[in-house]
Amino acid sequence: MKLEDARDAYYDFSKNLSDINRKLAFSGIALIWLFREVSQGKPLLPRGLRIPTILLVSALGLDFLQYIWATAAWGRFSRTKEKDKEKEFHVPVWINWPTLAFFWSKIGTMALAYLSLLRYLFKLV
Repeated sequence: MKLEDARDAYYDFSKNLSDINRKLAFSGIALIWLFREVSQGKPLLPRGLRIPTILLVSALGLDFLQYIWATAAWGRFSRTKEKDKEKEFHVPVWINWPTLAFFWSKIGTMALAYLSLLRYLFKLV
């Protein structure tokens, strides 16, 4: 196997994981919407669904921040190299650290959200 093949596999899996994570967030929000209560014409969340809701929305927020950082960092970096007319260059290791932090944070947050959601659902049984 070549390094390029390993990187391609990593990129494919991380892209798919991000897509699945996003779908899980929207599915969780939809499920929570089904369990909402209505009081005086206003929707209310049961107490046990507040934490999962916060976590699901946070996971979407972290997803958004991941792509904001990656777009800004790589856009700025490539523009700087373009102005310097450099064709080949080394990329600083730190450029992907925030992206990876957001990536793994959103995955962990989603796991906590679904654990909280499952805990709520098992209490109903």
